[in-house]
Parts: sequence; structure tokens; C-alpha cells
Amino acid sequence: MKRNLIEMESNSEDGDDDITDIKQKISSIAPAKCPYLDTINRQVLDLDSEKLCCITLTNMRSGNVYACLVCGKFYSGRGRLTPAYTHSVSQGHFVFMNLRDGRTYCLPDGYEVRDNSLRDVQFCLSPSFTFSAVARLNFNTSLARDVYGVSYLPGFIGLNNLSCTDDLSVLLHALAHVTPFRDFWLLHRMEDSTSGYTSCSNLARQFGLVLRKMWSGGNFKSNVSPQELVQEIAVQSGKRFNVGTRSDCMELFVWLLRQLHVGL
Repeated sequence: MKRNLIEMESNSEDGDDDITDIKQKISSIAPAKCPYLDTINRQVLDLDSEKLCCITLTNMRSGNVYACLVCGKFYSGRGRLTPAYTHSVSQGHFVFMNLRDGRTYCLPDGYEVRDNSLRDVQFCLSPSFTFSAVARLNFNTSLARDVYGVSYLPGFIGLNNLSCTDDLSVLLHALAHVTPFRDFWLLHRMEDSTSGYTSCSNLARQFGLVLRKMWSGGNFKSNVSPQELVQEIAVQSGKRFNVGTRSDCMELFVWLLRQLHVGL
């Protein structure tokens, strides 16, 4: 029945009102618990990598990108004939998460999955902190553990070197331990819960996300890859600070602080 409703949605010529009614019907008959949640493989999820569809190379600026929680690959779209829909039908992978807002869907049926067991994946995608949690960070000595059983200390986590990006790694670790500066970025998420974007710059969003992941105790890996931040720095600086080219750390520090100030 759900698939018939989805076909009605794709073939509807009566306007947005009919489509809205169909979506409401789909939601009303969605099961209380998705039967495919046990197929999720957290060990293959790399939520630090660039959010690009592996088929169309669509990014989140030009459309929605979803992570297949079974194989870890990224696909665009959710409707019929989109890469995500086609992947679900051809490969039998049914659970997909929107990489912008963390909402999860079962494809090809199309209903939203609401289950507490997905909170760790959503937290890994975009960690959040409370005031009380931030206040305890400077006194924390408890080790966190990733999905492979490797222990790490939040705030002192390793950063991937993406070819001569060790200058940025040093700078990020230094700034992540300036308490007032760190607390601001941990407590103020730069994403809107509805649209996924705010008026701040993409550089500020990526910087805040990396700092939150560095201090998160819910990472699936014991290291963080600042890939999207590195790419945004290269774009905003006109490749003055680019992958493969080692830069002066002080020059990067001055430039980055100014760009973050402007971006806010």
C-alpha cells in the first residue's frame, strides 16, 4: 500500500495539496519500528568525509544527500529514480540518513524512521553539548571508546593529515583548548535544525563542527578528518592555504580568525 501511495505521489498532477495528503497517509501507516534497523553497520560509516553523492557528485548545497547506513555510501535524492531510491531497490539497503539534519528514512517505502537507537548516529554526524557538559570538559579524564574498541580522550583526539595539513592540525588543537573560545563553538551550533543552514559562513559551520567532533565522546572512530574544513579553507583563501602545500601556521592563524569573525 505504501509503495502504491508513493507511485501516486510521483504521478500526481493535481498540485502540492494532493502530494501533502499522500505524504500524510504514508506517515500514518508507517510502522512504529523499522524492521531493518539491525542492518545498520556503524563500522563502515565515515561521516567526516565530503558529503557528495557517489553517483551524481551532488553536494548538500545543491540538494539533499543521504548516507546509506548499511554500506556507508552517499546518495542524492529520496524520490523515485533518484540514486538513493535506486540503490535501495537494487542492493536491498533500506535505511538512509539525511546528512543535513540527521532525519532517517526507510526506502523505497519512503517513511521516516523515528527510533532512539539512531541517536548515536545522529550525534556522531553533528555532536551537541549542554552547558553542564561543557563545564566538565576541563576536568574530564574518562576515556571514550569508538566502534572498534579503541580508546581516546575527547579533546586530545588525532586529526588526519590530508597531505601537508599538519599546520592546521596544530592550530585546531591549540584553539580547541582556549576555554572561552572553545566553549562558544561547542555551545553555538551553526546549523538550523530545520533547514540545516544559518546566515553564518560555511567556513564557520565547518570549523564549529570539527571542534565539536574533537571534543565528542560519541565518535565512531578515534580520529577526526577535517576534510571539509580543509577544502573550505582552500576555497575561501583562493588556494593560498591548500592541500599539499605547507603554510606558515601564524599566517593561517591570523587569516582564519579574521574569516571566522567575518563569517559570524
